[in-house]
Amino acid sequence: MSAACEEAVSGQAKTLDHVQKEEEGQTPPKVYLDMCALKRPYDDASQPRIVNEGRAVARILAAVAQGQILALRSPVHDAENSRNRDVVRRATVDAIILQLHAADIDPAGVSKRAEELHRRGFAAADAAHLASAEAGGADVFITVDDRLLRTAHRQPRLLKVSVLSALDFQRRYLP
Repeated sequence: MSAACEEAVSGQAKTLDHVQKEEEGQTPPKVYLDMCALKRPYDDASQPRIVNEGRAVARILAAVAQGQILALRSPVHDAENSRNRDVVRRATVDAIILQLHAADIDPAGVSKRAEELHRRGFAAADAAHLASAEAGGADVFITVDDRLLRTAHRQPRLLKVSVLSALDFQRRYLP
């Protein structure tokens, strides 16, 4: 993880605006980060965009650690990360995934919805993540994948979850 990302994770996440808990006992907003987002803090930091996205993901994960946001985990995370050939990176991301809240989802329902989303233009892994996010009741799906963002924004009524880039989520909810 870059020094800037580590600083963002260790620093205090600012209070959430629009999704802040209004009363005691209210559950935090649910987000679902796809694997591209979860791995972004560990990508090559030679490009400013990657650094900025890595910082945004680190701030989101810091807010998760502080209980301001509930981040969901699905079997799709485990399956996709298990295929990572970089053993160190796989173990690092596994440690993050294990800290996320396991969503109680129906695998058959997720599979059926993922097939539908795939037919509508989403890559297979993206469709599986989106279907899992919907099944888990996520409010926001967070990614750094431009193709997924374009496909989602072309079909906003198709999805049952709001799809945002990590940078957009940070700007809106973690100012």
